Amino acid sequence: MSRILSVVAILAVFVLPASAQTVLGSITGRVLDPSEAAVTAATVKATNTGTRLEFHTSTTAAGNYVLQQLPVGDYELTVEAAGFRKYVRRNIT
Repeated sequence: MSRILSVVAILAVFVLPASAQTVLGSITGRVLDPSEAAVTAATVKATNTGTRLEFHTSTTAAGNYVLQQLPVGDYELTVEAAGFRKYVRRNIT
């Protein structure tokens, strides 16, 4: 039976001005299992819901992830790891 993937979403979107009036942001967080142990090597994908651009990363040994240099917009975050059910969080601005 699959365990439920619990994501402690320390989802912080930082908007940073760059040259030529381009605005970028970041999404960071930590992926934990139900016993609050870090989930290592989980795949994390952020999809811009307006443009459908995808940004990928993996969690560290501590379960942390960072997606940087994201164009400002609305995102859907998907986390997948072997042995866990897929986690999806929508409406991240």
